[in-house]
Amino acid sequence: MLDGFIVRISKSESELGDRLDSVADIIFVIMAMIKILQMLNLTNVIIYINSIILEIIICSVVTFAAVQEGYYIRIRK
Repeated sequence: MLDGFIVRISKSESELGDRLDSVADIIFVIMAMIKILQMLNLTNVIIYINSIILEIIICSVVTFAAVQEGYYIRIRK
C-alpha cells in the first residue's frame, strides 16, 4: 500500500506502473488470503467465525487502499 505513496512523492509515476500496481495489489491480496486460510485450521465454528472477521478486516484495508489510490489518480488528471 505504500508503493503508490512513494511513487507519487518521488514523481516517478507512469501509466504502465499504475496498471502493474493494481495487478500486484490483487495478487498480494489473493496470496495473503491463501496463506492466512492455510494457517487457520478451519476445524470448528469458532475458528471459522474468526477467519471471516479477519477476511472482512483485510478486505476493508485493501478497499480503502484502492479508493485512496483511485482518488490520487483522479485528482492528478
